Amino acid sequence: MYSKITLFFVSLFIINNAFSQQNNIPIGTWRVHLPYKAIRSVETAGNIIYAAAEINAFTVDNTDMSIDILSKINELNDVGVNEVKYNSAFNLTVIGYENGNIDIIKDNEVINLNDIARKPIVGSKKINHINFYGDYAYFSCDFGVAVVNLKKYEVKETWLSLAPGGLPNKVFASTCSPDGDSIFLATEKGVMCAKNSPAINLMDFSNWYTYGAANNISTTNIVTVCTFNNKIYTGVRGDSIYYLTPGNLWTKSNIPMETELRSLNVSMGKLLVCSNSKVTVALNETTYTTYTNYWIWAPAEAALDANGKLWIADLGFGLITDYEGYFNPFHQPNGPNVKEAFSLYYYDNKIVAPYGGYNTSYSFMYRQGIYNVFDNTSWKTYSTTQTPGFPYTLDILNAAYNPADNKLYFATHGFGILVANPDNTYSLIDDTIAPLRRALPQPGTYVFVSDVEVDKNGNLWVANYVVPSLTEPSLHVKRTNGTWASKSFGFEAARYPLEIMIDENDYKWIRLRPGYGGGIIVYNDKNNTYKYLTDVEGQGKLPHINVNTMAVDKNGEVWVGTEQGIAVFYNPEDMFTSSSVNAAAPIFDGFPLLYNEAITCIKIDGGNRKWIGTKNGLWLFNDDGTEVINNFTVDNSPILSNNIIDVEINEITGEVFIATDKGIISYRGTATEAKTQHGEVKVFPNPVKPDFNGLIGISGLANDAVVKITDVYGNLVYQTKAEGGTAVWNGKNYNGVKAKTGVYLIFSASEDGVETFVSKVAVVE
Repeated sequence: MYSKITLFFVSLFIINNAFSQQNNIPIGTWRVHLPYKAIRSVETAGNIIYAAAEINAFTVDNTDMSIDILSKINELNDVGVNEVKYNSAFNLTVIGYENGNIDIIKDNEVINLNDIARKPIVGSKKINHINFYGDYAYFSCDFGVAVVNLKKYEVKETWLSLAPGGLPNKVFASTCSPDGDSIFLATEKGVMCAKNSPAINLMDFSNWYTYGAANNISTTNIVTVCTFNNKIYTGVRGDSIYYLTPGNLWTKSNIPMETELRSLNVSMGKLLVCSNSKVTVALNETTYTTYTNYWIWAPAEAALDANGKLWIADLGFGLITDYEGYFNPFHQPNGPNVKEAFSLYYYDNKIVAPYGGYNTSYSFMYRQGIYNVFDNTSWKTYSTTQTPGFPYTLDILNAAYNPADNKLYFATHGFGILVANPDNTYSLIDDTIAPLRRALPQPGTYVFVSDVEVDKNGNLWVANYVVPSLTEPSLHVKRTNGTWASKSFGFEAARYPLEIMIDENDYKWIRLRPGYGGGIIVYNDKNNTYKYLTDVEGQGKLPHINVNTMAVDKNGEVWVGTEQGIAVFYNPEDMFTSSSVNAAAPIFDGFPLLYNEAITCIKIDGGNRKWIGTKNGLWLFNDDGTEVINNFTVDNSPILSNNIIDVEINEITGEVFIATDKGIISYRGTATEAKTQHGEVKVFPNPVKPDFNGLIGISGLANDAVVKITDVYGNLVYQTKAEGGTAVWNGKNYNGVKAKTGVYLIFSASEDGVETFVSKVAVVE
């Protein structure tokens, strides 16, 4: 009877919960948020089409048109996919990366060859092309050629510096003659050829012959080389396609190409030419078809499937195909339309990722006015070219939402403040309608707003970067009644504010530009007083004058990230009552916390833990920085890069969004924001299926609540404490035994000690 009742309840849970949380990811797992509109390489492997995007890849099964994303989270071992090729003889797919890394996919297993990536080669190791002949794969790289034995999965040899005199020479592609007697390379120094024989040392540049004017071919602008219809073909950018004839002479082909040739490759026995905005499919020298279409904008590579349908890797519109009888962009994985994010911002269960920035000298990046928004389901892009009424802007930096007027404000590098209004219209606030100052007096885009922030009363605070003089105000506030006020601090460093942070005392912490004084201004607008914090004893005692980031934790303490570690102001409320103010350095492992690291960002989660970004990875510390909980790097996690740009957290789900120089990835943490009482408690996953081995999350709890899990008879199975508003259960009892099939009850005690039944979870063995 018990098992029947249990299975009945489990069935109810499956019906009620199967679709309710499909947009969440389990605690402790990752997901990528990357663009798929710039496809570099495409390949057909039976029913599977591989598409290499800028960072990772995805596949299409052309039997049902289903999509699978390939990334470091599941199959791939790296980021920056540049080339993908399928070998039918070995039934394997090879992926080449920008850093020289190689993945071989065979029988649902991924074999990683990182010999090239690890090899101490000066300069770029980017894999430009992959060619197969016999048991070998030839990888054309920026440094030369790497030869891989496909039977042994090992690098046989590398050919470096093949230019005359042993100088460096980029290799764009390779091919072998039909009989395998010779190997040809398309290089930046021209088309090269050598005997493909064990008796010939191909690592010696002197054993290579370079074709030139005597052979009727240029030594510059060579793009690629391939074997087609028993002839060697090459393409010369701005000129034509050539094929090699007896006597070592190159002859112009009748197969057309445009000036901007990107690739020649053979697929299903046909030659495919991608140039300008056209793709030509040639059966031979006289029989070919050229395809043009609105969606064929910048084809990088093309491939044919077994049904004769064309698949195009387009640098502007993504994966293009005519499988329905006409050309269209194929339905691509959802993501932002650019990988870069200057910052991340959370509000109303959304993540905002502005695409902009400034360079190392704080000048223009000239990035189109774009911001991407993730609503916990999908990404949507807003831009000057895609969104009606979006004004022309460049270099959007930061965002701030004001609940007082329901507007989203953006700081821009040169265009003032961009405002997204609740009626889906846009406007700009510049020096013509506000007291903002322009850096230069002449007309142009010189109203630099480096940050915007909203205080608890709904006032909008604005950092005005590079104001013309010491007496000009660099801090402005727009009150809720629409009036403006401004503040000048009267010293040089204050002309260059980069960031505003508002603490629990309503003090405005203003981070100043490194190299131009640096440090922090703390401003109390209630009595118009301020302090300037530096690395000087008694005046802040920061570990370094160059401050990169600031954050207020749940205790009201201010954490500061500098070029040389972390500083904390434990009592910021005393800022203006003491003549001497010094930051403290949390001690971790006997040393000041991350004292040798350049800190790029700090974010506080619902459990008051510190997520700290550096240029060498991401750290998660406990509330006081004395214990490391996680340290994510490219070597131990799916994180896309060790260079962390910014971190933001969805307060409801606890999902941590990480912006890197290679794109955005997220990790569902174990802490969420909490209230004093239980809210809408959610359990994920629910039901817990037999193949699930992760952590079960219980969110919506009161702050730091005690959680008890019992069976239906009231027997205690597990007890834990929430981090903020979320607790986790590993699905086991205290003895480490996995819970049996059944429904388990979840009770929680809030801070006042009142124990409440909050939810149920079904477990299926």
